[in-house]
Amino acid sequence: MKGRCTYVCVIVWLDVQNLHKQLKLDRRRRRIAPICSVQAEHEIFRLTATL
Repeated sequence: MKGRCTYVCVIVWLDVQNLHKQLKLDRRRRRIAPICSVQAEHEIFRLTATL
């Protein structure tokens, strides 16, 4: 079970990285990028804390 949780966390982290790159590339959404990354960091921290 722990392995599966880690796997899901890594997938989420990769998705977040891709999302962050897309937001960085899209200048119109640049204001959203910091909010998204901060929320994502909190989510990843919460996920890793529960492992």
